[in-house]
Amino acid sequence: MPHILVAGRIHDAGLERLKQASGFTFRIVDEISTESYAPHVEAADAVLIRTQPMPAEIIARAPHLKIVARHGVGYDAVDVAALTARGIPLAIVGDVNSRAVAEHTLMLMLSAARHTVAHDAASRSGNWQVRNRFESVELDGKTLLLLGFGRIGRRVAQLAQAFGMTVLAHDPFVSAAAMRQAGVQYVPDSNAALPLADYLSLH
Repeated sequence: MPHILVAGRIHDAGLERLKQASGFTFRIVDEISTESYAPHVEAADAVLIRTQPMPAEIIARAPHLKIVARHGVGYDAVDVAALTARGIPLAIVGDVNSRAVAEHTLMLMLSAARHTVAHDAASRSGNWQVRNRFESVELDGKTLLLLGFGRIGRRVAQLAQAFGMTVLAHDPFVSAAAMRQAGVQYVPDSNAALPLADYLSLH
């Protein structure tokens, strides 16, 4: 019977799906580190991995391995060449976090514009005069430069536009026409565009 190694705690909904399914066994290693899951790869036909590295030496210790699935989008911590040499596919979870990351980006921009951390600390200590510094600004009317216009960059552009920002973008893999269609100004030279930006977001 195939055996799945879950290397790192996943959401309870995912665990429930594993528990309800049949035809395989599985082991969960909660700690997210290479050292914690490495002793269990030898028995694994499949590995579901979080953010910890999966180097060639770990892959070599898994003689039954048939697939590796990354619990996320990036795969830079997995030795793809070592998997490819053995014909083992690597699966990723497409568009899983782009909206959350885009919203987080706007949260950080708003926090920087409004000096949220400093003002929160001041008000908690009773310093209401902090408001007289007039240091907070609005995102409305400001210019955002996006370096990278993939799933996350596109969503950040939408959110920034909703706040009234002008959005510029540079991405060597996305056409100027595609950016124009999204209401974004294409920038062929990111260095030349830096002086135009009030905010810079790298995706």
